[in-house]
Amino acid sequence: MTTTMQKVPPGLVGLVWLLPRLLFPPATVFIGLKVVKALAGEPAPRWLRVLAYLLALPAIVAAKLVYSRIRDRREAARRGAMLPPSIKYRWPGALDKLSALLWNFSNGYLGSFDDISDTDVLTWTSLAEYNESECEEIGNTFNFYALYENRASASFVTIGQTKRRRAIRIELSSV
Repeated sequence: MTTTMQKVPPGLVGLVWLLPRLLFPPATVFIGLKVVKALAGEPAPRWLRVLAYLLALPAIVAAKLVYSRIRDRREAARRGAMLPPSIKYRWPGALDKLSALLWNFSNGYLGSFDDISDTDVLTWTSLAEYNESECEEIGNTFNFYALYENRASASFVTIGQTKRRRAIRIELSSV
């Protein structure tokens, strides 16, 4: 007699994994509001309850980000290491750098990089020249903190000059 086990659909597994993470912040606010009502004798104002529910998930995400940054710094200090400097970004989560890279992959050339300067003027420079200018500022090893995750990279840019054209060699490695 052969028994076949049915596999659980991946969507259901994902929901089981994701649901507690999504329900924890509102459940915490609900319990907190019940405690406030028990201590104060009257419920919190409606605007405060709505605001608390709306800001619960972003507050938890922000707290996790701050905690991970502190944890990384303490772990590096415990091991006697230094964290690489981060590239400067204009938008949260390095969305300015990522949007420029995505636009370039779909519309531009892989050898060029679309950078938005401080004057909001689009300037086209080669990826090597862009990396070279970033490396002059912060060094050859840097943290590309994209979408709130550490992406430490080492960039070695070699620019050689020949009679007819410029030879560019780029090595990027992700740690």
